Amino acid sequence: MKISKIHIENFRGLKNIDLTPSQMNCVIGENNAGKSSVLLALKLFLNGSKISINDYYDSNLPIVIEVTFNSIREKDLLKIADEEHRSRIISLIKDDELKFQRKYDLDQSSELLCYKKVPINEIYTEHWYNENLKGKTGSTLKEFMKQTYSLNDNQVSNIRTQTIAKDE
Repeated sequence: MKISKIHIENFRGLKNIDLTPSQMNCVIGENNAGKSSVLLALKLFLNGSKISINDYYDSNLPIVIEVTFNSIREKDLLKIADEEHRSRIISLIKDDELKFQRKYDLDQSSELLCYKKVPINEIYTEHWYNENLKGKTGSTLKEFMKQTYSLNDNQVSNIRTQTIAKDE
């Protein structure tokens, strides 16, 4: 697993930066260029420790630290001891990539969030189709799928149960 992108907003002297680290990195620059701030932001991302009001570039905006991991392999996931946590993480990985955000609100509290793709259109949400597939079987189920999701006869030909319809 590798860090493929780091995004930092509103932290100390860093208003809004994006970093794309490589295998080996050397952080150099003049005094007060933000070298230590980048490293401290990564530390804050990892442990969520307390900050002070002086850590905000603009005290009216939250601090946001985003880290994207890629090249996630099975051996990386096996390091997560708790099976439930591991399965939750696995469900969030898309194209071998996982993106987290540590956000410090204006009250200096922090939360760690994970990006997850979710449907924009309600008809693709689990709750919606559970409610709307209820009681439908056979040709009624096939017709519902054709009309709702713009599927053709070939695409609905093997839909026989609500479980198959949900998968489709």
